[in-house]
Amino acid sequence: MVEEVLHQESSKAKTVYEDYRTSVSRLWLEEAGLLDKEFDDMRKKFLEEVEVRAREVGLFYHPEEDNDLQQPEIAANEYRLALYRAPPSIKMPDQFGWIEKKLNEWHKFEKDWNARYKGLGSKAKQLRSPASTSLDEKKERVGIQAKELEKFRGDSLAIQNEIKGYEERLKELREKEAQSKGPFEEDVSAIPEAFLCQRVPLDADVAEIVVQGKVAAASPGTLRLVIRGKRNGQSAWVILPFEPVPHKKTDVMVKDADFHPVDDWLDE
Repeated sequence: MVEEVLHQESSKAKTVYEDYRTSVSRLWLEEAGLLDKEFDDMRKKFLEEVEVRAREVGLFYHPEEDNDLQQPEIAANEYRLALYRAPPSIKMPDQFGWIEKKLNEWHKFEKDWNARYKGLGSKAKQLRSPASTSLDEKKERVGIQAKELEKFRGDSLAIQNEIKGYEERLKELREKEAQSKGPFEEDVSAIPEAFLCQRVPLDADVAEIVVQGKVAAASPGTLRLVIRGKRNGQSAWVILPFEPVPHKKTDVMVKDADFHPVDDWLDE
């Protein structure tokens, strides 16, 4: 009778242990693996959509061949650079709006993905095997959990190192992206001159724009008002849509807070 009870308790302890081990393994191997695959699939989808869009629009776009540089932020900058070289027939506001929308969608996904990945650690801490009523089972559970805890710590450390490696890699890619902004900033600085319709000097912080010539002939939705100045010692711009209304005076007030450094316009 005693041996039968011990056998039953031993079987129960083994079942508890196997269930616990299966839960931990599934969490780290299956769920983490699915998250990694989801991230890679979304990254490839973004790159493919940008390349297809550039081909459809007729842009001189060449994606990076280096696998490490095949990242959404870098692809978006390449797309912007191709727009700066595009023929006048291409509606630049529409194309800039499209790439900014895609990049915002990617950043939202990336933020959600990071939160879910880090959430696996919290989820693992909530895994606990059921309480035992047998003294022998409790002793066995102590030994089992001690070993499993050691294994869990090893698995947890591996996951933390993987997350740390991902964060370091992301930091490295962002540094490369920052370094690559130099040529883009030069191109951005030249845009107002290349598409200039009318130059209006500021007089006592006030400027009057007379709607005539190229300004009057421009199609709706194509005009931009660019105000260049300085903020905190750096070159800063204000870029606003400009929609003149015939026979009507329109006042536009611009504050210091509206000025942004040139490189900010690459990130927005």
